[in-house]
Amino acid sequence: MDNASNMETAKRLITGIFRKNDELRDIDDDVFIALIRSGIKEAGKDNDALHEDLLSHALKLYVDAWLADAETDEDFDRAQETKDATEAFMRYFEEGESIS
Repeated sequence: MDNASNMETAKRLITGIFRKNDELRDIDDDVFIALIRSGIKEAGKDNDALHEDLLSHALKLYVDAWLADAETDEDFDRAQETKDATEAFMRYFEEGESIS
């Protein structure tokens, strides 16, 4: 399988995991992102470009889910919510890196 196929397969898997998490809604973000991080780390261990692309994909999915939840707030600010979601995701993602 070539790199493009691997990337598309990995993205579909990450998307499916996000969808299932959205369905279940009972996994804490720190645990959920640790699972995502583990998959990204394994898939991209020998390919920095793949790692970065998968990280970007997961971050986008996380931000999209965050925004979908936040849009119902009366004082919704898309730019601020996007910033907050990005910071939260990266904090969970990077904190886990230092632990392992």
